[in-house]
Amino acid sequence: MLTRGPALLRAWIDAQKHTQRIKTDAEAAQTIGCSPALLCHWLQGTRTPGREWCIKLARATAEAVPVVSWATTPMSLRAAR
Repeated sequence: MLTRGPALLRAWIDAQKHTQRIKTDAEAAQTIGCSPALLCHWLQGTRTPGREWCIKLARATAEAVPVVSWATTPMSLRAAR
Protein backbone atom coordinates (compact mmCIF):
# COMPACT_ATOMS: atom_id res chain seq x y z
CA MET A 1 0.00 0.00 0.00
CA LEU A 2 1.14 3.50 -0.82
CA THR A 3 2.15 5.65 2.14
CA ARG A 4 0.17 8.83 2.15
CA GLY A 5 1.64 12.28 1.63
CA PRO A 6 0.84 13.72 5.07
CA ALA A 7 2.62 10.84 6.85
CA LEU A 8 5.66 11.08 4.59
CA LEU A 9 5.81 14.85 4.96
CA ARG A 10 5.61 14.59 8.77
CA ALA A 11 8.37 11.94 8.73
CA TRP A 12 10.58 14.17 6.58
CA ILE A 13 10.05 17.17 8.86
CA ASP A 14 10.77 15.09 11.96
CA ALA A 15 13.95 13.73 10.35
CA GLN A 16 15.06 17.27 9.53
CA LYS A 17 14.42 18.28 13.14
CA HIS A 18 16.43 15.29 14.34
CA THR A 19 19.42 16.32 12.23
CA GLN A 20 18.85 19.93 13.36
CA ARG A 21 18.54 21.24 9.81
CA ILE A 22 15.27 22.81 10.92
CA LYS A 23 13.80 23.37 14.38
CA THR A 24 10.11 24.06 13.79
CA ASP A 25 7.31 23.34 11.36
CA ALA A 26 7.43 27.04 10.43
CA GLU A 27 11.06 26.61 9.35
CA ALA A 28 10.03 23.53 7.36
CA ALA A 29 7.37 25.61 5.61
CA GLN A 30 9.97 28.23 4.78
CA THR A 31 12.30 25.54 3.41
CA ILE A 32 9.50 24.17 1.25
CA GLY A 33 8.36 27.63 0.20
CA CYS A 34 4.83 27.61 1.57
CA SER A 35 3.05 29.27 4.47
CA PRO A 36 3.01 27.55 7.87
CA ALA A 37 -0.80 27.46 7.69
CA LEU A 38 -0.74 25.65 4.35
CA LEU A 39 1.82 23.16 5.66
CA CYS A 40 -0.44 22.52 8.66
CA HIS A 41 -3.39 21.77 6.36
CA TRP A 42 -1.30 19.31 4.36
CA LEU A 43 -0.04 17.59 7.50
CA GLN A 44 -3.55 17.28 8.91
CA GLY A 45 -4.89 16.03 5.58
CA THR A 46 -7.53 18.77 5.42
CA ARG A 47 -6.09 20.00 2.12
CA THR A 48 -4.19 18.23 -0.62
CA PRO A 49 -1.49 20.04 -2.56
CA GLY A 50 -2.15 20.66 -6.22
CA ARG A 51 0.03 19.24 -8.95
CA GLU A 52 2.63 22.02 -8.87
CA TRP A 53 2.92 21.85 -5.08
CA CYS A 54 3.29 18.07 -5.25
CA ILE A 55 6.24 18.55 -7.58
CA LYS A 56 7.74 21.27 -5.35
CA LEU A 57 7.34 19.07 -2.28
CA ALA A 58 9.04 16.16 -4.02
CA ARG A 59 11.96 18.37 -5.02
CA ALA A 60 12.28 20.11 -1.64
CA THR A 61 12.33 16.77 0.17
CA ALA A 62 14.65 15.01 -2.31
CA GLU A 63 11.77 12.65 -3.22
CA ALA A 64 11.14 11.66 0.43
CA VAL A 65 7.59 12.82 -0.32
CA PRO A 66 7.00 11.65 -3.90
CA VAL A 67 4.34 13.19 -6.10
CA VAL A 68 2.29 9.98 -6.14
CA SER A 69 1.99 9.92 -2.35
CA TRP A 70 -0.68 12.62 -2.61
CA ALA A 71 -2.81 10.81 -5.20
CA THR A 72 -6.17 9.56 -4.03
CA THR A 73 -7.22 7.54 -7.09
CA PRO A 74 -5.51 5.85 -10.04
CA MET A 75 -6.76 8.69 -12.26
CA SER A 76 -5.08 11.30 -10.10
CA LEU A 77 -1.86 9.28 -10.21
CA ARG A 78 -1.71 9.78 -13.97
CA ALA A 79 -2.55 13.48 -13.62
CA ALA A 80 0.17 14.01 -10.99
CA ARG A 81 2.98 12.75 -13.17
